[in-house]
Amino acid sequence: MDSASQVTGEPFHLQARVAHGGMATIYAAVHRGERVAVKLLHPHLAEDAQIRKMFLHEANLASRIVHDNVVRVLDHGEHTAHGAYIVMEYVDGGDLSGLLKAASKQRRALPPRVVARVVVDLCHGLEVAHRLVDDDGEPLNLIHRDVSPHNVMIGIDGVARLTDFGIAKSDERYTMTRPGQLKGKLSYMAPEQLAHEDGLDGRVDVFAAGVVLWEALLGRRLFKADDEISIINKVLLERAPGPSEYDPALAPFDAVLERALARERDERFGSAAELADAIERATEALGGLAARDEVGAVVTDLLAELLAERAQKIERASMTPSGIRAGTPDPSQSTTASASTSARRPATLWALLVLLLFGAAGVGAGVTYMTRDDPAPAVTEETSREPAVPAPVERATDEPPEAPVVAAPVDADEPDPVDAPSAAEPEPPEAAGRRPPRRRARRGQSAARVEREAVTEPPAAAPPPAPAEPAAREGSTPADDLYPNPFRD
Repeated sequence: MDSASQVTGEPFHLQARVAHGGMATIYAAVHRGERVAVKLLHPHLAEDAQIRKMFLHEANLASRIVHDNVVRVLDHGEHTAHGAYIVMEYVDGGDLSGLLKAASKQRRALPPRVVARVVVDLCHGLEVAHRLVDDDGEPLNLIHRDVSPHNVMIGIDGVARLTDFGIAKSDERYTMTRPGQLKGKLSYMAPEQLAHEDGLDGRVDVFAAGVVLWEALLGRRLFKADDEISIINKVLLERAPGPSEYDPALAPFDAVLERALARERDERFGSAAELADAIERATEALGGLAARDEVGAVVTDLLAELLAERAQKIERASMTPSGIRAGTPDPSQSTTASASTSARRPATLWALLVLLLFGAAGVGAGVTYMTRDDPAPAVTEETSREPAVPAPVERATDEPPEAPVVAAPVDADEPDPVDAPSAAEPEPPEAAGRRPPRRRARRGQSAARVEREAVTEPPAAAPPPAPAEPAAREGSTPADDLYPNPFRD
C-alpha cells in the first residue's frame, strides 16, 4: 500500500538526530527492541498531501527490496505525533561522501581494492532495484536517479548499501517528481537524463555508478564547475579522462570507466550487474576485491571521531514520543538542575534590587527629616565676643551633615555644568578674602531667638554649589542599567 493508516501507539522511540536533509530528518531510534534509523518528513512539507503521499510511496518501493546491499525499510506510515515516517535499518558507519572527505582531510587515498568492493556492492543493490516487480509479477522498471556518494552507506561491517529512493522513478503512478522536472545531483546525471529524453532506464544509474567509481578512486570530483550550466556542458560535451592519467597504477580501470561513462547509452554496460563484473575482473590485477573486514577497518579508522561522537550522543540522548528532548541520566540531570538554579537567579537579583531601592529611599527621607526639623544655627558677630567656653550642643559637630548630592541627568546636547557654570551664581566668600561670621547659641538661648537675631545680620553668602557629576560619555551604560528598575516607566 502507498500510505499507511494513522498510528496512535508508539512504533519507535527516538533517541538522537543523526542527519538532516532538505526533505526529512533522520534519527537514531529503537523499534521493537532493535536499533533503527527513523526518517521523519519535515512538518512544513507534510502539510502537502501530495508530497506526503509520495514520501510514503518511496517507503513502499524500498520496502519491497530485500537485499544485503540495500538499506532495508522495516516500517512506514503516519503517526499522530511524528507525522509521516519511515523506519529503516540502522547502519553503523557513514556514507561514501563522508569517507572521501575524511580521507582527503588526512591526505590519504582510499585503497583501490576497497573502492572496487564498495562500488561492486552498489551495483548489486542497483541490479536488485532495477529488477523489482509489483504484486502481480510485472516489472516496475525502477530507476534510482540519485546515485551518488551521499547515498552509499558503508558500515563498519564492511558492507556497502544503497539508500534514499526519494526521487526514484517507476512505472507506478506516484513518484517524487513531476514531468519536466530535473531532480538529482547534476554531476552524477547521465546525458539523456539532463536532456530530458524519453524512455529512461537503469543505464542512467550505471552512468552515475561510473562517476562514483571514478571519484572514489582518485579522491576528486569528475564534473566540477562553478555553476550548473557549466556542469551540464561538461557532462554533455567533455570527455571523461581515464584515471591512469592521474595515477598510472589505476590503469586497469580505464576501460571499465570509458564504457560506464559513455555518452550514448547503447555504448554503456547494459546493466549494473555487467558493470560489477567488469570492476571485479579489473581488480584482479591489484589482488582482487577487498575483504569485508578490510573495508570495515578503513571505515572505522577514517570515521573514528564521527563514530565516537555519534555513539556518545545516542547514549546520552533521550527523546519523548513527541520528539522533544527529555532529561537523561546523571550528567544531564545535573545540567538540568544547574539550569533551573540559573533560572531562579534573576528573581533573587530583582528582590535584592527592590530592597536596595527602598533602603536608599529610607536614608534619603531620614536626611531630609533631620534637616527640616533641626536647621543649622544662624551665625552672628555676637558669638565672637563671648568667652571661648564650649557651649553644649546636641550634635558632635557644629554643622549638619551634608545631604548626598544627586547629579541630575545631563542632556548630551547641553554644555557640561562643571565646565560651564552659570553667570548668576554668587561669588564664593573665600574668593573675596573674607570669612563668614559665625554665631552660636548662648546657654539657655532658644534656637528661635537666635534665628530672630540673625535676621538683623546680612544674609551669609550661599556656599558654592556642589559640582555636578560629569555626564556619562555617549554610549556608556548607566550603573542602574545593570539591574533595571522594575518600577521605572
